[in-house]
Amino acid sequence: DTFTQGIRMVDDDAVGLAGTSFELASTSTVHSVDIYHLSFDDDEEMIDFDMEICAYGTFGSLYDTEELYDCLVVNTAGFEDGWNTVDVPEWGMDGSYIIAHTFNSTYAAALDESANGDHSYFSYRQNNGDTSGWQSDIGFPGAWGTRANIPFDSPNVSYNVYRDGNLIQEGLTESNFSDTNFEYNTEYYYDLGVVFPNGLEIITPDS
Repeated sequence: DTFTQGIRMVDDDAVGLAGTSFELASTSTVHSVDIYHLSFDDDEEMIDFDMEICAYGTFGSLYDTEELYDCLVVNTAGFEDGWNTVDVPEWGMDGSYIIAHTFNSTYAAALDESANGDHSYFSYRQNNGDTSGWQSDIGFPGAWGTRANIPFDSPNVSYNVYRDGNLIQEGLTESNFSDTNFEYNTEYYYDLGVVFPNGLEIITPDS
């Protein structure tokens, strides 16, 4: 992760939505959401606020602007620098969806400039409180600091195994793997990549 800047809204009363799409071909359940928190942006300290975390499904071929569930509200004063996990009440999803969090003019949404932004979307709250249409061009290169933690027992998934950031096994169809090519008294870090039928790969944190 290379989170070097955040994105803020310009107007004082404006509320933006930093959304990440999960393009799945089957049902899934979101257990928790990870939000990347920056204490400072351009040497300016963030002002904590009540962040909303929301889920949006699809309407035809487009992402819907109506929330699937009541948005969760979490005050960012409890966040630490880096990734923060927020538990959600078992959001059941069918197909593709967006998980988004709010930001404003004094609290920036973290942006990983080194990441591919194909799954990043932007929206904002209109004057009447409704969510505007989702924009796939967020105006900046990179990806929002939002991840969803879902079970990896969906049908037709495969698994990739990474050691210290390097791919050492791909295309596994079972969720277990034994690494026999290692040196004793050496510490390694492993990541699991879960690949869905549409090619989307979700990387778990270090394990």
